[in-house]
Amino acid sequence: MERKCLMSAVLLLYCWTCSGQMGKPSVSSNDGTSGSISFGPPDLSDEETQANYMPTNLRCDACKAIASRFSTTLQGVIDKYKSVKEGKKDLSEDRILELFETICSDKDWSSYGIKEIDGVKHLAYPGSDYADVPGIMQGGGPWPRRLSDMCYAYIEKHDEYKIYRMQKKENSSGVYKMMCSTVCKTKHSSPKKKQKNEL
Repeated sequence: MERKCLMSAVLLLYCWTCSGQMGKPSVSSNDGTSGSISFGPPDLSDEETQANYMPTNLRCDACKAIASRFSTTLQGVIDKYKSVKEGKKDLSEDRILELFETICSDKDWSSYGIKEIDGVKHLAYPGSDYADVPGIMQGGGPWPRRLSDMCYAYIEKHDEYKIYRMQKKENSSGVYKMMCSTVCKTKHSSPKKKQKNEL
């Protein structure tokens, strides 16, 4: 009986210790000491949660995301037709317009969201630089609509056919340069959180 009580006490102590470490994976630092990391949702500003537009600090990431979608979708269709791929023919204007309309649709941006990495917020999505970085992504809400609105704005600014021609001529690097070289020239970072000793 006494042995059972002792075993139960040890088991309870073990469970309590484990529960305190949940969500805090153990990591080793460069100096050999161990520590812990914890994940939480991004701490968003009022602009990031309430504005109708894409916040300034995320516009470069958003532009890259849209350029990537344009390039990947267009190349996928171009590769289906040998004569188009070889440059002998072009996709019809109707087909090009249809492709861009599909890309910019709200529902196609549902897997995109915000992830905070080392205190800086980034737009994360399948295939992005931040997709596999550990952290909690906050998607949905205003993000699909903001990306959709930006997508349509880029079409209006650059024209569907010009983007298509750039993809055929220079692939994704050309589309990225055409669309994002200006917006990504100035690096925007997330507003830094105030330290506890700051006013």
